[in-house]
Amino acid sequence: MIDPGHEHLQEEASRTDPAILPSLGRLLRGLTCLFWGLPLVLVAAVQGAKAEPARLVHLWSALAGFGLVLRGTHLLSRFQPRERVWQSSVDKARMVALINLGLCPFIYWWNRHPSEVFFEVMADLLGLGFLFFLLEMNPVLDRLVAMLPDETLRLETRFFTRVSRLLLAPVLGMTLFYLLLLRFEPSFPVLTGWLSFMSEGGLWVILFLVLLPLAMTMALLWKIKEVIFQSVFGR
Repeated sequence: MIDPGHEHLQEEASRTDPAILPSLGRLLRGLTCLFWGLPLVLVAAVQGAKAEPARLVHLWSALAGFGLVLRGTHLLSRFQPRERVWQSSVDKARMVALINLGLCPFIYWWNRHPSEVFFEVMADLLGLGFLFFLLEMNPVLDRLVAMLPDETLRLETRFFTRVSRLLLAPVLGMTLFYLLLLRFEPSFPVLTGWLSFMSEGGLWVILFLVLLPLAMTMALLWKIKEVIFQSVFGR
């Protein structure tokens, strides 16, 4: 049985200007770029930071991942250019993606020159930038499904984006607090144990906590892509 929302989307695409089909095609390519780019970014960044020493393949893989994410946001921005709320949310995500692309080489340089404080700070900013991008993807997905006539998809997306925000907010706060402690090294005995835990392996805990919102974002990207593809291009 065909979902009524899918039928409606298919009818809209057939009745509207023929340019809507290339626009939907770019939207699908953008969602695909984000789906594959996000895990590549995480793997490349972690490998580039932990490799002994980092090689050029780590640098190029990080550039490829962040470039793929930026390409995905650019393709999303070409869908419904007159929707100001939608374009505003996409522009924010695209700006963060552009900044992250500019920062990603510092992972490689910091690995090669760990004593350089500037490289370390830029690498820290890249980690925060990745978390910010995941946060910015939530309103992007919310606004995207709001333009689609699938009520079930809207409800699912709204629920999972809220959960993602609830998970990412404390992770972002913990990461920022930890980085500030490392920079200023305050002499508070109550923080000594926590700082020692974070230095020895706590960042791996943060990385593990990031995997869940990342997985939810990827699942939503794939679900939205499949709904659009089956509704408009499926016959």
